[in-house]
Amino acid sequence: MLAACDAAVVWYFSELRELNRSTEAERVRGLVTAGILRHVEAVRQFGKPVAGGAEAERARAESVAKVFPALVGLARFGRDGRAAFAVDLRGFEGGATHLSADSPACRTALAGSPAIDDPFPAANRLTAVAIWAPSEDGAVAGLFRLDRLVGDAVNISAGEDSPYVLTDSGGRKPASREPVGEATLPVKITLPGLAWNLHVREPAREEGRTQALIWSIIALSAALWTGFVMARRRSIVDRDRLESRKAEIDEMEQKVQALAGVERRERGKLLTLIDALEEGVVLSGPDGAMLLCNDAGERILGTEPHLVRGDGLDPATEDLPANQAIQNGAKVSTDDLFALRDGVRIPLSIVAAPLFDQDKNVVGAVTVHRDITKQREWEDTVRNRDFALTIKNKLSAEMQEAKDEEEVLRRLNYHIESALQPQSTNIFLKRAGSDRLRAERTTGLKPELGFEPPVISNPAMCPVLETGEPMDPRTCGERVQPCLGRISPGGFLCAPISIGGKVEGTIHLELQGENPEPHRVELVFDLIRAASSSIQAKRYLAIMSQAAIRDPLTALYNRRHFDETARVIMAQSKRYHRPLGVLMIDIDHFKKFNDTYGHDAGDIVLKEFARSLQATARQSDVIVRYGGEEFAVLLPETSLNQARIAADRVLEAARRIVLPMKGLERGQVTVSIGVSAFPEHGDTPESLVKAADTALYAAKNAGRNCARVTGDSKLPTVAAAPPPGPVRP
Repeated sequence: MLAACDAAVVWYFSELRELNRSTEAERVRGLVTAGILRHVEAVRQFGKPVAGGAEAERARAESVAKVFPALVGLARFGRDGRAAFAVDLRGFEGGATHLSADSPACRTALAGSPAIDDPFPAANRLTAVAIWAPSEDGAVAGLFRLDRLVGDAVNISAGEDSPYVLTDSGGRKPASREPVGEATLPVKITLPGLAWNLHVREPAREEGRTQALIWSIIALSAALWTGFVMARRRSIVDRDRLESRKAEIDEMEQKVQALAGVERRERGKLLTLIDALEEGVVLSGPDGAMLLCNDAGERILGTEPHLVRGDGLDPATEDLPANQAIQNGAKVSTDDLFALRDGVRIPLSIVAAPLFDQDKNVVGAVTVHRDITKQREWEDTVRNRDFALTIKNKLSAEMQEAKDEEEVLRRLNYHIESALQPQSTNIFLKRAGSDRLRAERTTGLKPELGFEPPVISNPAMCPVLETGEPMDPRTCGERVQPCLGRISPGGFLCAPISIGGKVEGTIHLELQGENPEPHRVELVFDLIRAASSSIQAKRYLAIMSQAAIRDPLTALYNRRHFDETARVIMAQSKRYHRPLGVLMIDIDHFKKFNDTYGHDAGDIVLKEFARSLQATARQSDVIVRYGGEEFAVLLPETSLNQARIAADRVLEAARRIVLPMKGLERGQVTVSIGVSAFPEHGDTPESLVKAADTALYAAKNAGRNCARVTGDSKLPTVAAAPPPGPVRP
């Protein structure tokens, strides 16, 4: 009885162990099968078309490879068996080339059902397996590393790092994990085109045969019933666990599909956003090669991007921003590169940043290119404007301080050379009484012995003088200057000098090149116009200054100029102990003559006497219309005796005046003169004028037509001239 019970217990525990092994094998088979089916479904997703071509498919493959680490290659075949697309992933070089349409699994997929090829050796001493799935226009195959595909499934079903041995349908053992001797639990994996035997390690159990015999002796029926109940409960629990695990796997698969859909939508949104940007965006792979370029990037860089440096040479590959960002793992920016498109260099502002995967490894770079042509033009415009304003303001300030035209032209010449740097400059101005234009300023020419400044002998040959319009290389391609009779070695520029609305001169510039910068040419024109206005102002000022010190009728100096000049000359005479003579002159009977013949006749008398007075004076003498018919003369370096002689010359000159008036019986003009001198009659202008004025009254009292000296009773008086004869024709 006891032996029967023991045998029954042994048999019972043997059957129980076999039941547990079968249950464990079924659980492992379910988990491994679910894992493989999940990869089959992932491959099936690649059969759906995607917009964007090969780059988009590659990007999608890389995205899925992050979820399925075992995926190392992908290929899609048409119904005719030709490969339409193939890509290697995770550095598994040449893996996709092992995929062939001649395999049985491919033919099964082309017929509409998924299938799996037997494992085969691939690169890097690894073993790969191809999973095939039908697509809309053919078949798609995913290449998986067998060690990862099976190893991940074993880790889930039998525990982390559990040993296993895989045997394919040909009896080969393409994959295993040490220690192989512990893999004793057989699991049959059967799928379309797949018949594998997988051995994994059995879970540790306490129901050994010896322990079962011991417990059968000790516990007998209690152990029997207890073991039976526990076995049944374990079976139910394992079944429930398998069903729960299957539900989890199904839920995980649904989540993966949902995530793939979300990724596709988000990727579409990202591409739409990138294409909407005005900056060019380029995505590069880990080797720096361009993978994606948005529409703005194609407009800026062209279909075949070509970057050059500022000197026109190609930068080194490692100096490209994308490669620097990948190499350094940090953002890089530069404004020193240009896009060469259709022979035109486009300045760029480039910012490149590295792209990282979930393991913080650099997998590429994103580069943003911005066309800064308008910014550079604006910067050049601002720089040129500031340069022009600086020169204009400086010239304006200098011209205000300039004393005469010569200084204005000198300053103008200096700033023209700063702005345009011509080889030579000639500034011509018209002078009163001459049709020829002589160069007032000449620079850049090499003076030789006997050098004469250039002269425009025939102004009619100068188009600028004739039309008043400037000429420069932008409007005139000629290098001949007919007005100067020579050919310019480079380009030349001619601009008019307009004063008071009339062309009064011209500026000739010989340029170093034929194509000067337009903004510098315009700056030179602005400088010339400013200088022309300054010259006009200087001339107007000179006219106004002369009007302030000149008598408008006789063109002699007026009383105001006499007073100012007399103080200066007196100070010089006192300092250097030199004599100074003064003549006070009054036209005899002028009022009576004016009343008899009219004011016009009186004006003629005043002008004719002023001419005769200028004819007798020296260049250093100062002749003044003192007021009405009264005149005064300052005689520097003249003693009292020399002043008397000068008075006699004035008397004679007045008597010789012939008035150009008809009907006059007497056309002769006489004057009375008072003479004084320094130091005899005082040491101030006022004292000399007073002494000469007193002598003038003495001359009038003496009968007019004579000269007198105050306080000089011993000297004979100047004899009066005989009465005038008839008017000469």
